[in-house]
Amino acid sequence: QVAQIITYGTMGAKSSIRDTARVLDLPLHEADRIAKLIPNMTKLKKIFATSEQEWRGTFRSDELPKISELVALAQSAALEGKTIQQARVLEGSLRNTGIHACGVIITPDDITNFVPIATAKDSELYVTQFDNAVVESAGLLKMDFLGLKTLTLIKDTVALVQEKYKIALVPDDFPIDDEKTYALFQNGETVGIFQYESPGMQKHLKDLKPTVFADLIAMNALYR
Repeated sequence: QVAQIITYGTMGAKSSIRDTARVLDLPLHEADRIAKLIPNMTKLKKIFATSEQEWRGTFRSDELPKISELVALAQSAALEGKTIQQARVLEGSLRNTGIHACGVIITPDDITNFVPIATAKDSELYVTQFDNAVVESAGLLKMDFLGLKTLTLIKDTVALVQEKYKIALVPDDFPIDDEKTYALFQNGETVGIFQYESPGMQKHLKDLKPTVFADLIAMNALYR
């Protein structure tokens, strides 16, 4: 049997501020103002567990006044202070569930003998109640199945070449040492090539100039 893998979304610093503000009836514009005082990708726990001196070694200079204001607000008895203090408690709590983008658990027998399952939100699909890290550490077989538009592009291209030029292309037979192909990679002309078409990867392709297949493997691993 198979089941998809659940994901758990947790409350971040800014979302915990906004959710708490909604419950405490703090006006939305005030909640947004407080949330914007928190640097991106920063936890409230980190801010309140470090000293002002430590902030200087962690945050940008333009962020320091905002952090100072946030801490001052948290110490007040006003609704803003209560909101921040309650948000500190809620931060990191489970907020919602989702489904792993491509992970699937496969079991040789009734899946409920191996892992608890639930019905996915808004669908009839089974999902594990253990998240990705737990199902792998438990020794369950996890496979990643990606739905790629790239495969459809290749299929359609082969069909168009056959229709227009009467040439039967077999992608599995394409050589991996074609110099003209590597010239395209070296020029960053990789639109439509899975994992090589992002602007960042195109920049690195132009800089590093891959000449063999092993170069492409290394670049993909390093970029990820």
